[in-house]
Amino acid sequence: MPSIYGDKIVFLDDRSGWNNIYMYDLSTSKEAQITTSESKKEYPAIFEDRIVWQEYSNNTNTRDKSDIHMYNLSTSKEIQVTNSGGARNPVIYGDKTAYIYTLNGITNICFYDLSTSSEIQITNNGSAKNPAIYKDRIVWQDSRNRWETYDIYMYDLFTKKETQITTNQSIKDLAIYGDKIVWTDYRNGYSDIYMYNLSTSKETRITINGSAYDPTIYEDRIVWQDRNDREYLNADIYMYNISTHTETQITSNKSRQSSPAIYGDRIVWVDSHNEYTNIFPYANADIYMCTVSGIEPSLKTPVADFFVNITSGNAPLKVLFTDNSTGSPNFWHWDFGDGIKSKRALNATHTFTEPGEYDVSLTVTNENGSNTRIMPKYITVSKRK
Repeated sequence: MPSIYGDKIVFLDDRSGWNNIYMYDLSTSKEAQITTSESKKEYPAIFEDRIVWQEYSNNTNTRDKSDIHMYNLSTSKEIQVTNSGGARNPVIYGDKTAYIYTLNGITNICFYDLSTSSEIQITNNGSAKNPAIYKDRIVWQDSRNRWETYDIYMYDLFTKKETQITTNQSIKDLAIYGDKIVWTDYRNGYSDIYMYNLSTSKETRITINGSAYDPTIYEDRIVWQDRNDREYLNADIYMYNISTHTETQITSNKSRQSSPAIYGDRIVWVDSHNEYTNIFPYANADIYMCTVSGIEPSLKTPVADFFVNITSGNAPLKVLFTDNSTGSPNFWHWDFGDGIKSKRALNATHTFTEPGEYDVSLTVTNENGSNTRIMPKYITVSKRK
């Protein structure tokens, strides 16, 4: 469960026989053990000089009553933020932390102001989980409209107003940065990444392959875990650039990569390079990092782009797809969104025979890597009258 802020990465580590919070400082290349107790811990998160986590009240390394703890790197002091025995899944931004409070199986979102030591309960319907926070905005999954089917809700701490973001009841794994919320969505029967822009009230589908989940976001980069072979044993980390509308595969080895986090140009994740099984998914797992900027190679990874001669019309609709990619690709793979794919074609002509809206993607490759551009609902085909 790595979390990153600036030069500091925090994570769980069970090298001592029980898990504790550790921190690695990239600027000094030094590791520090933050906690030493034998009680079980989960969900570490860091913002500036504060680390928060969920800690259970017993010392048997099993799940029991849990509370939120915080460690201040500036003062080297740890405090217990809550003492209800039902607090878990903390997130932090500035002096604000949000978490789930559970009582008798009923779960709600609470907010704690570290500067005033005051707690506020945000929800009272008893069906909230998995909060995320950015400045004054707290978002979470909520099943108030139907049991075990979740939508996204948001609470603004400044305006004290709650807003329902989605209505399709198929949400999981959400994150927020700025005015953008990202999540895993199962509305089509498979898992894809979607994004909602609060400033434009517009929803965008980011992936179309049906195997993406666990997204996170920083500025214009969305990062997620993708089991492109539909198997957990070989999941990789992918990144999508909102500004350029391009997708990049970050890892490509045959081990399982999971739990990605991003800050600036740095992406961290859990990597089971040494061993992975379904029984012990994190056996011999370590934290890895990729820096997505830096010295450019002499041959750059291509950037996918294309255009068409027509984007809408009656069925059957014949469309000419023209490659406009940069970076000297030597391999092209088109996906027209209707189950038909075309490989090794610089340009392609395709006929859409059925009415509907079609997502189109182009993946281009050269010796240095590959890149994908996805255009959701790019082609609209109407029924001939």
